[in-house]
Amino acid sequence: MQKMFVANKALIVDPQGYVLLLQDSGTQEDHEGGAGVWDIPGGRMDKEDKTLSEALVRELKEETGVDFDVSSAQILSASVWSISGDDDRRVTAIIYLLKVNKRPEIKLSNEHDDFGWFKPEEVDGKIPSPCLRQVLKVYKEQGSSLTNSSF
Repeated sequence: MQKMFVANKALIVDPQGYVLLLQDSGTQEDHEGGAGVWDIPGGRMDKEDKTLSEALVRELKEETGVDFDVSSAQILSASVWSISGDDDRRVTAIIYLLKVNKRPEIKLSNEHDDFGWFKPEEVDGKIPSPCLRQVLKVYKEQGSSLTNSSF
């Protein structure tokens, strides 16, 4: 039986245009083989999440220690992929743009070993996911016209 999950992830951008990436520790059950992989923060909805926004806030808080205001977040992309190559476990991922007025203090969970703020052109080589590379391409092409402020 196929399972479908919904994930909310955020491309968090600081005032200088740098994007926040987190480095996976590989310790989570469904992240086997993910150790060392850089990604944008976010994750799957829980049963308790009543809305997409609530799930996004919870995931960002879990992974970064920051209570982000996502009320002005804009959807950049939506796509579907399989978990660890298993087509019976699929994820619909919604990627948001979240611009912040200042860099928040990041406190990583045990899901991640490191974080960094990177220029978008530096990120292409760090993220293996074609979906997320496409999101970065959209951001680089339209970034100046996409405006929101949320922190």
